[in-house]
Parts: sequence; structure tokens; C-alpha cells
Amino acid sequence: MSRQKLIVILINYGTLDFIQELVSNFLTSLPPYPKLRIDWVIADAEDVPSDDAEAWRLDLKRQFKDKKGNHFHFYKIPNQGFAANVNLGFKLFKDGQGPDYTIKASDLVLLLNPDTTLYWNNLDQAVGFMNSPAGAAVAGMALTGPKGQVGSQHGISFLEIF
Repeated sequence: MSRQKLIVILINYGTLDFIQELVSNFLTSLPPYPKLRIDWVIADAEDVPSDDAEAWRLDLKRQFKDKKGNHFHFYKIPNQGFAANVNLGFKLFKDGQGPDYTIKASDLVLLLNPDTTLYWNNLDQAVGFMNSPAGAAVAGMALTGPKGQVGSQHGISFLEIF
């Protein structure tokens, strides 16, 4: 039986430093054998010359080699707005996996802003909620500060869809 998949989609708009910090912090927080296969889809929508875009992709590939069940996929895309960029990044990822690639109902997709911080313990709790019998189809993680304090009273912590 294959592990549950989590597809993390990040859109780059000139936020490479944030992406590097986000991924580095997350990989450091991971246990040696996480229970998920995590695919990072990093779609570069920044308007830069193609030579610079290729250098960006190669630099990230060198920096974040597949490890601890994490796999990295980098795509250069035209900037068509956030929603279209997310959809295109996901399509390129799925198409790149080949015709036999399937996404099961138990697999999860996480849209993540590059200027956030994500640690395994927080993600593990969110995945646990999504896998609970409550039957949630959509969840939003609470915004917290570095010491765990709630960062926004206006955010939705979790949303259940029945």
C-alpha cells in the first residue's frame, strides 16, 4: 500500500529567499521517516529572463534534493494571477508524473504562501484532522507566531464541508 501524498503548491513572485527559508525550516523539523510522501510544486511566475529562471531552478534543485520522503518539482510559468498559477502548477506537476499517476481521495493538496513558516508538528496535526472521521474536505491552518500564539483572530482555523 502506498503512503498518503501531500502536494504542497508554492507560487514564486520574486520570493526565493522566503521559499528557501520555508523549505529549510520544514525539512529540519521532519522526523527521519515521515508518514507522508510530500511533493513540493514550486511554480516560478516571476518575470525574469529565461537564463535567470533556469539558474533559479538548478540552484533550488541542488539545494533541496529529494530527501525524507520529500520530492521537489520546479516549473517556470507565465504570471496569470494566483488562482490560474496554482492550477497551472498543479497541472504541470500531474502531467509530469506520467499517464499512470493518480491522486486518491485520501491525498491532500496544500496551498502555501512563500512567506509562511511550516513545521512538521503543525502539518501532522492538520493532516490528522483531515484524516479524522469528521469528513473535512477543506481546512485552513491557524496563523500563529513563532511561539505558537494566535496571529490572527480573523483567520479560519478549520472548516468542515459535509
